[in-house]
Amino acid sequence: IRPRDWSSDVCSSDLPVAASAPLAAVIDAGLRVGSDSGGAFDITVAPLVAAWGVRQRRTTPPSPTQLAQVRPLVGTANVQLDQQSHLVRFARPGVALTLAGLAKGFAAEVAAGSLSRRGLSGVVDTGESQFFVGTPLGKPRWSIGLGHPDRRDGLLGAVDIDRGAVSTIVIDTTTALPGTDERRLDPRTLQPTAKAAAAMVVAADGTQIGRAHV
Repeated sequence: IRPRDWSSDVCSSDLPVAASAPLAAVIDAGLRVGSDSGGAFDITVAPLVAAWGVRQRRTTPPSPTQLAQVRPLVGTANVQLDQQSHLVRFARPGVALTLAGLAKGFAAEVAAGSLSRRGLSGVVDTGESQFFVGTPLGKPRWSIGLGHPDRRDGLLGAVDIDRGAVSTIVIDTTTALPGTDERRLDPRTLQPTAKAAAAMVVAADGTQIGRAHV
């Protein structure tokens, strides 16, 4: 979400804010994926990401005191979404959302729907997320490779699909969190996750591919 984007007002406001229908759908999906994953995926992780200085490339990890201040702000129980009015409320000041793990998949699905309605085949690629419709030239199904984390041009494997969303995460150790070899944070512990090489999630729903970030 760009700093001046209108949706930023919803994702970081201390006051109730009415979201658009598409944004409310993404937030709702995030809450559902968070519940299904037992909190391993959490759209309220923004304050934790800030504490670890991920975007600032900080070289030292946050102190226990800093993490204790973040702890009450992380957790989907902090978010209330009215399904009818699309009003978004946060339980306390300082709660903020990050929708990067879902919004790309949602956008890809919406764009792919435009292709599908016109009887076209193709793939909409938003980076980590893709949505496939129709059939590729000369093949009955789409083939998607899972990149190898240690070999730039290598593959761990591949999967064939007819239609749907795919999200692929390959861990890049050059962007490790400060003081660790890990790239991703666990919202439940507020600490870096255990080592992981790569993940691929295939789903019919573009917002469900946020599970690749778990």
